Order: sequence, then C-alpha cells, then structure tokens
Amino acid sequence: MNYHNALIGLTQNWTGDQWTNESTIYATGFYFDHPFNFDYKRETNLGAGGRTTFERTFALGTAALKTSVGGEYQLQYRMANNFGNDGGQPADLNFSDEIDTRQGIGFAQAILDLSAGWRVTAGLSANTLRYQVDRTFDANAQPGAAESDFGLVLSPRLAVLKELRSVSIYASVADGFSPPTLDEFRTNEGSLNVTLAPERGVNYEVGAKGNLDRISYELAIYHFNLRESITTFSDERDTRLFQNAGGTRQYGIEISGRYALLEQLQLGANYTYQEFTYRDFVRDGNDVSGAQLPGSAPHTINLLVDYGFATGLYANVHYNYTDAIPLNDAGTVFGNAYHLLRARLGWRAGRWDVFLSGNNLLDQEMSFGNDLNPRFGGRYFQPAAGINGVAGVKWRW
Repeated sequence: MNYHNALIGLTQNWTGDQWTNESTIYATGFYFDHPFNFDYKRETNLGAGGRTTFERTFALGTAALKTSVGGEYQLQYRMANNFGNDGGQPADLNFSDEIDTRQGIGFAQAILDLSAGWRVTAGLSANTLRYQVDRTFDANAQPGAAESDFGLVLSPRLAVLKELRSVSIYASVADGFSPPTLDEFRTNEGSLNVTLAPERGVNYEVGAKGNLDRISYELAIYHFNLRESITTFSDERDTRLFQNAGGTRQYGIEISGRYALLEQLQLGANYTYQEFTYRDFVRDGNDVSGAQLPGSAPHTINLLVDYGFATGLYANVHYNYTDAIPLNDAGTVFGNAYHLLRARLGWRAGRWDVFLSGNNLLDQEMSFGNDLNPRFGGRYFQPAAGINGVAGVKWRW
C-alpha cells in the first residue's frame, strides 16, 4: 500500500478589549494506492478549509457567562479510480469518479457559572454536507452523476453540573448527527449510496468525577437512542458495504479510577459495560430486533501498573479482558473472549528511550480485526499473533 498525506495550516490569535478570536486556514492532500481482494484503488484528494471562533466572558453579578460562537467550512475534490486486480497490480479500469464535497458547521455555546458550585452549559450546532459525484467512466454502464445533500441539521445540547467539595456530579442531554462518510457513500465495488441516511440520535448521560486523597475517579451512565444506524456487511466478493439498520438502543456504564500508591507508582483500572441492541431492523427477510449489535463487547476491563524509578528505569504492565463479541446480526457467531497481557521495561535518559516490550504474554487465541456479517467464505476472523515482543531505541529532538 502507498499512502502519502500532507497538511499545512496557519493560525492567528487575536485579543481585543472584550472578545478573543482564533482563526485557522488549512490545506490538505493525499495520494492512496492500494490493492484489495478483487480490485485496485487509486485516489488523489485535495482539500481546503477554514475555522474561526470568537469568545467573550460576561460578568452577571456573582455569576459569569462564557460564550463562544464560530464556524468551519471545508471543500474537498477527489479523483478516484478503481481497476481490476492483476496479481496486486492495476488491470483494466472499472470506473472513474470526480467527487466534490462541501461541508459547513456553525456552532454556539454558553457556559453559565453560578454560585454554590452550579454550572449550566447550552450549545447548538448547525451542519450541512453535500456529496456530488461525476462518474466519467464506467465499464459496465453509461457514465452519469449522483448527489447526496443532507440539508441543514440542528443539534442542541444541554448539561448541568454541581460541585460538591471533592466530587462533581452532572447530567446532560444531546442530539447528535453523523452523516455517512465519503467511503460509505461511495464503496469499492462502484455503488453510490444516494439513499444512505445520516445517523441521528439522542444521548442521555449522568455521571460523577472527583478526587479523594490519592484517588481520582470517573463514573458515567448513558442511554443512547440511535436512528438510522449505519452498519456494515460484505457481499459475495468480500467488499465492505454499508446500510441503514433502523434504530438501535445503546445502554452503558463506564467506571475508571487511578491511584497514586507512591510518587513513582500509579495504578489504574477501567470497566465498561455495554448493551447495544437493534430496536427495529429486518435483514434479508429476518427480523433481528432485540439482537446484540455486532462488534460490541458487553464487558471490558483494563488494569494498569506503571512504575518509574529515579534512575530512569521504568516498567508498566497492562491487562485487558474483552468479552465475547457477536459478529453477525443474527447473533449466531461470536469472537471468543480473551485476556490480553502486555508489559514494557525500559530506561529513559535525556532524549533517549531504550525499551523491551512483550505482547499477548498469555498466548491467547484471538482476532484483532473481526469482519462483521461476511458473505465471502464465512471469514469472520483475522487471527492475531501469539506471544511476541519488540526491542527498540528512541531518540527525540
């Protein structure tokens, strides 16, 4: 695979008597050249954009109101060619597209700090996105054009936080908008998903975070109702495709903590529970409503021990448990649960870092790249390596 990427930008900060402003302009470009199972893709992309944000704080008696307002606009032009695959080299041209993408975002936010530790945050964003494709060549059909314009979408957010000595508790509700990406709109086998709708959802969340002596902790509980969820599947050639899957319900709990046992010794722990299910979705004539969403593990646990010696020696150990993961919509195929243990031992001095690391030290059989809903050979798994290690030297300047 060949992938070359470039990004250049310029940022200016301005401070007036009452307002501050940060403005950025940028240009991007990349070249992508890569074979797939049955085809070969070459893409060249040029883009430009700008972003500006104005901020001001107002004194309201004993309260303070911090406001920010701004916007961003992006333009992209992509030349995309898909060929046949002849032993890893491009063969005859299958189709060629010129793609124009225009995206705009406007946003405003107000944070009101009240007495007695209360804080209220309100925000609103306005989003526009349009894809326009000019198919200049198609080996199997007449060239043509296609367009997806998602119009103007408003996304509000409201949050309330209360500080109680060493802990802060909060609640928030937010409306979300996630349009299809260009790779979801235009897939490798040549289809243009002009009917693919943006994901929309409302997220409700409550939580707490704080410090107790040497312990810092966070707790979040959320309920996310997603409409027009975009999920993946594969066709008979193992090409990754996308579709709207109706609605999904996503419940979750996230708990994390960190304990400074000694000045040089840090202990960390994280636990995540996820219950992601289809709310209403019929696939291939089968109603899978209530089934678990493919690719989501119900339980994950992470433990970390990090120790640094005064001599520059350091050591850390990371343990991860990932529960069994459903790999198809029907919930009949699962990736096995696994226990992943990693460790690193090293020495830092000035700009030097010499280290030895080991991965999958328990020699678990697992997959690090599950394919969801495959139709090509029933290939669900991409096996990960067994016990493996790396020795290296880093120098920073």
